[in-house]
Amino acid sequence: MSPQRSDFEEFVATYADTMKALAHTIVGNPQIAEDVTQSALLKMMRHWSDIDHPRAYARRVVISECTDRHRRSQRERPDGGASAERVDERAAQDLDNVLLHDTLWRQVQELPVRQRAVLALRYFEDLADEDIADILGVRAVTVRATASRALAALRRSHDDMDKETVK
Repeated sequence: MSPQRSDFEEFVATYADTMKALAHTIVGNPQIAEDVTQSALLKMMRHWSDIDHPRAYARRVVISECTDRHRRSQRERPDGGASAERVDERAAQDLDNVLLHDTLWRQVQELPVRQRAVLALRYFEDLADEDIADILGVRAVTVRATASRALAALRRSHDDMDKETVK
């Protein structure tokens, strides 16, 4: 086994679950997240000897795969991809937590894919705006504006939900 192959195998063993979590956060479906992760790892394996920063490269490839799959699914779906995926509720024990989690999850899934990617990188990967900008190929100010729009949309959605509950 070559040193490069063992390095790649070590990377996969260490970081594949994190890649899958990032993909799941963006696409909202654990099976699609698994597919995205496998596709991303295949791409990384092909170019492993040329990759200087594997974690950063992995994030970029995962986001690119998620974006590509989202675009393809919107072209293929008769409703234009408007309906949200349901979260697997088996992991939650408390009904209130399930409902809150599901509602928030659906609201996040209604955001544009770029906004979901920014939120996932910021809050799940704990990356700085400059690092997110490098991954997405935009400026840091664009990352901040995108995050701000995403959070504002989530707040509006939450406020609308509260108004409907009071009626």
